[in-house]
Amino acid sequence: MPAYQLHIYEQQEEREALEQKICEQVDTCTEVNGKIRNRVKKFLIEEGITDISEMDVALRIRYEEYLERNETVHAPITCLRGFDRIFLHQMKEEMQTLAGRRNYTTEYRDQWICLTYYPEIEIAESFLTSKDGKELLWDFTLECPKSLKMQIFTVLKEVIHTYKGRYRKEKLLALQRLYQFCMKHQVADIETMTLAKEQQFEQELSEHFRGEKKSAVFGILRMSRKILFLQAPEIHWNANVWFLERFHFSRERMNPSKPVEWVSFKEVNNLENQKILQKYLRYLFGITDLSISTIRIKLLELRTFLVHFNGEEKPIYEVEAEKIQRYLESIQRQDTVKRQQMEESL
Repeated sequence: MPAYQLHIYEQQEEREALEQKICEQVDTCTEVNGKIRNRVKKFLIEEGITDISEMDVALRIRYEEYLERNETVHAPITCLRGFDRIFLHQMKEEMQTLAGRRNYTTEYRDQWICLTYYPEIEIAESFLTSKDGKELLWDFTLECPKSLKMQIFTVLKEVIHTYKGRYRKEKLLALQRLYQFCMKHQVADIETMTLAKEQQFEQELSEHFRGEKKSAVFGILRMSRKILFLQAPEIHWNANVWFLERFHFSRERMNPSKPVEWVSFKEVNNLENQKILQKYLRYLFGITDLSISTIRIKLLELRTFLVHFNGEEKPIYEVEAEKIQRYLESIQRQDTVKRQQMEESL
C-alpha cells in the first residue's frame, strides 16, 4: 500500500476510534432517550468534538441553533434538555476528582453561563424542568463595565439560591431585563442608578409584563439594590438607597411596630447635594442616639428642601440666599395654612 494511502487509512481509523469513544461516552448517560442520544452524538461528531468533556455553553448554543435549523426535529427543547443531561452526567463524573471540582466554580468569570450547568448539581438539575429555557442563558462576555456584570452575577446567585419554581423564573427574567436596560442606557452601577433611569426602567417593564408577572418583576431593582448593599464587604455609603438591616441598630432606637427598612437619596438630582445628605445621615446614625424614626423625619425634611432645588446646577451651599429665603417663607405659609385648617376642623 502506497504511503499516502496508508496515511489516509490511519487517519480514518483514528477518526473512527474517536467517534466510537464519543458514542460510548454519550451512551453512559442512560437517563436520556436513545433517539435523543443519537442526535447528540451526530452533532458532536459533526462539530469535531473528540471528548465529551469539550461540551460547554458555546457548544450548547450551537446545538440549539442546529436543532432550530433541522426540520426533522419536532421538539427542540426536549433534545436540548437531553444535551443538558448528558453535560450534567459528565460534570458529575468530573466533580468526583479534585481537579474536576476546580474546573467548576460559582465565582464570577467573564464567560457565558447556562443555569443547567450551574456547579451545584441540585440547583442545575432543578432548571432542567424549564419549559422554554428563556431564563437559562447569561452572557458575561458583553462589552460593559465589569463592575456591573459582577453586580448582576451577585444578584443572579442570590435569586437561584433563594427562590424556586415559577417565582424564581419571573425574578430571573426581570433580572435579565435589568441587565439589558443597564447595557442599553449605560448604567454602570445599579446602586447609584438615578431616579430618572429607574422610572425609565419601570416604564419599559410595564410595556413587556402584564398581569401576575407585573408584581414580581417591578421589585427587581429594589431587591437587587438590597442584595448588593447587604452583601458588600464594606458599606456602600454612596448607594442611592440604604437598607437599615445592615446597620444592626440597638432595639431602643427602632420601633418594632413600624420599622424603617430603608432610606432613599435618589430623589436628590444634584450629586453634591446627595453626598451632603448622605454624610449628614451617616452622622445621625453613627454619632447621635436619636431614634431611627426621628432620623427619618429629619431626612425627609432636608431631602424635600434639596429636591426643591433640583433645577439648580450648583450645590446648595452656592445657591443665592434670596432663593433659600423664599423657600423657607413658602414653607412657613404652608404650615400656617395647615394649622388654620386643623383649628377649623376642631
